[in-house]
Amino acid sequence: MRKWRILILFFILAIAQSTFIQGFRFMGLTPDLMIICAIISGLVFTFDFKWLIGAALLSASLKDILSVNYFGLNIFLFVVIALAVARLSREITLDSLPVQMALTFCVCLFYNIAYIIIGAYLGSFISFGMVLRVALLGSVYTALLFPVIFIAVSGMGLDKAQL
Repeated sequence: MRKWRILILFFILAIAQSTFIQGFRFMGLTPDLMIICAIISGLVFTFDFKWLIGAALLSASLKDILSVNYFGLNIFLFVVIALAVARLSREITLDSLPVQMALTFCVCLFYNIAYIIIGAYLGSFISFGMVLRVALLGSVYTALLFPVIFIAVSGMGLDKAQL
């Protein structure tokens, strides 16, 4: 029953992403709560493959449905991100919050750069200054918000040992 709590939290974060989090724009950027959901699913569901994939697909589907960008791209990228985080958390210890924030920054940077490259390939022109702003500042903004959401998930009683 505890596993369903995290999926409900993902729905709440998806609603927050599309509604009131828009009020916290900084230089036109908002933190990406759905990437945080994919990272959390990789950290929490490390040893439960079907819940890991399901949570990543849920967060990616919610992002695809609530955004106006390339449909389906998030599904591929979020599953890759969740699997990579789960694999990495099996190899090294990711228990420290600063390490998790650094991981979130790296994952967001990868996601933003991949999204920009695929968008350029599909014909969208983005200036270099905007690429730097979106890739770097958006990743920092998301990484700074990660501890708040991760502490909320930890407060729900979800632990790797209990899953």
